[in-house]
Amino acid sequence: MAALSSVVVSLLVLCVCVKAAAPTSRWIEYIPGNITLILGAPHGGTEQPTSIPVRDAGCYINGKCVYRHDCGTKDFSKCKVTTVQDSYTLETTKAVADAMARKYGVRPHVVLNLLHRNRLDANRGKPDAAFGDTEAEAAWNQWFDYIESSKGDGIALFIDLHGVSSHPEKWVEIGYLIKGAQLDSGDYTYNDSSIRHLASRVGIDFRELLHGRASLGYRFDRLGYNVVPSPTHPGPDGGKYYSGGDNTRAHGSKYGGIVDAIQIEMPKHLRDEAICVTFCPDLADIIYDFWARYYRQR
Repeated sequence: MAALSSVVVSLLVLCVCVKAAAPTSRWIEYIPGNITLILGAPHGGTEQPTSIPVRDAGCYINGKCVYRHDCGTKDFSKCKVTTVQDSYTLETTKAVADAMARKYGVRPHVVLNLLHRNRLDANRGKPDAAFGDTEAEAAWNQWFDYIESSKGDGIALFIDLHGVSSHPEKWVEIGYLIKGAQLDSGDYTYNDSSIRHLASRVGIDFRELLHGRASLGYRFDRLGYNVVPSPTHPGPDGGKYYSGGDNTRAHGSKYGGIVDAIQIEMPKHLRDEAICVTFCPDLADIIYDFWARYYRQR
C-alpha cells in the first residue's frame, strides 16, 4: 500500500506540474483551447539546433535496435530512422484551429513540435524519438504532457495531423490503427481501433462509423476529397496507406480509456499554401462536424 500511495502522490505532482506549465516551451508550442478536441502536428518543425545531435540510426544489439547516440556501431540497414519533415503541417494545423474559431466560436487545443524530425520525432516512443539526448527528451516529455493535460477528465478526441508525399494515390489517409489489408478484407472489429471507446458508446455499426455515412471519411467524401477509408474507398484496395502511429496508439482508446485518437495524413498538394485557403477551412468544417456529433458535451 505504501508503494501504491507513493505512485499516486507522484502522479498527482506530475498532473499539477503539467497543468501549471507555461503555454509554450522552447521547442514545443502549445495553444490552449476551450473544447475537448486536440490537434497535434509532430513532424512539421524546422528548428535544427546544434545542441541536439541528428537522429541517424540505432545499434542492433542482441536481436533488437537500441536507439541512442552513444550505443556503438550504428546499423543503417536494420535500425535506420525516418527524418523527413512533413512540410507545412504546422501552418495547416494553426490555420484549421483559426478557421474553427472564426466560424464556430470555439478553439481546439493545438500542440506543435517545432523541432525538425531529424532532431525529434514526436510520433515515436521516447528512445526512438530522442536517442537519449537530454534536450530532445525534455521536448518529447513536453509534447506528451501538453496532450495529456489537454484531454481533461471526460471524453475527448485527439487528431494527429501529418503530411504524406510518397504515396502515388495522393489521397487523404485516415488512420484508426486498422491496417490497409484489414480494411480491404473486412477482417476487423472496433476493438482493433483507436476509436474503440466511441464505437462502444454510440450504438452505430462499426463499419458505418469507419467508412459509412457516420464516418469522418464521409465528411471528406461529400466535399469531393479523395479519402480512405470512406464510402468511395472503404479500403486502400492494396494501395499505399498509413494506419496510424505511436501517437494514435498512446492517446487513443484501443488499449482502454475514454479518449479517442485519429491520424490524418494530408497529401502534399493539399498542404500547399495557396490550396490551404480552401482546404484548411474545409478541414476545419470536417473535423468540427465530427467532433460536434460525437464529443461535444450536451
